Amino acid sequence: MIYDVDGQQQQQHHPANNSVLTIERRQGDEESHEVLQEDEHQKNMNPYQPKVYIDDDLPLPSSMTGMEMDVWASIKNIKDPEYPLWTLSQLRVCYPTGVSVKGNTLIVEFTPTVEHCSLATLIGLCIRSKLVNDFGNSWKIIIHIKDGTHNDSQAISKQLNDKERCSAAMENPQLLELVQTATCDTEWAY
Repeated sequence: MIYDVDGQQQQQHHPANNSVLTIERRQGDEESHEVLQEDEHQKNMNPYQPKVYIDDDLPLPSSMTGMEMDVWASIKNIKDPEYPLWTLSQLRVCYPTGVSVKGNTLIVEFTPTVEHCSLATLIGLCIRSKLVNDFGNSWKIIIHIKDGTHNDSQAISKQLNDKERCSAAMENPQLLELVQTATCDTEWAY
C-alpha cells in the first residue's frame, strides 16, 4: 500500500485480476468511503468497481438482540469472492439491518453489488457456511437476496435455502475452496 503525504490516497495490488487500484478517501456528510480507480496501464477483467467503505463499523440498530449481534459479528468479515480485498460489510453486501433471529431461525438478507452479480449464489453459500460453522446445525438458516437488488433474486434465494442443493454444492472441491478462502480468518468483532 502506498499512502500520499496526507495519508489520503493509497495504491494497492489487486491479486484477483493483477491490476493496481488507486483508493481515494472522501469524507461525505454521513460517512466516509473509498472510491476505487484502476491504473490506466492495467487491464481489469471486470470494469465495474464497487463503492468500498473505509469504516465498515455500521451502526447497530438499538433493537438488535444479542443473538442478532452474534450473527452479524460472524458474517461481517467474510471476504467478497470477486473482490477479496474487501469484506461483505465494507461493500455493503451485508448490513446489520439484514440480520434477524426469530425463534430458532437465523435470517440473513444481502444485497449483491450489481443486479446481474454472477457470484450471488457463492456469496450466499459463504454466508450459510459461516453460520453453520459458527452456530451448528441446530439453527434453521434462511438466506435471501433483498427484493429488487438482483435479476434472479427469487431463484437464487430458493437455491440457497435448499439444504440438499447446498450440501451437494459444497462437495465440489473448487467451490469448497472458494468458500473456505472467503470465510477463513474472519474474526468476530462487534
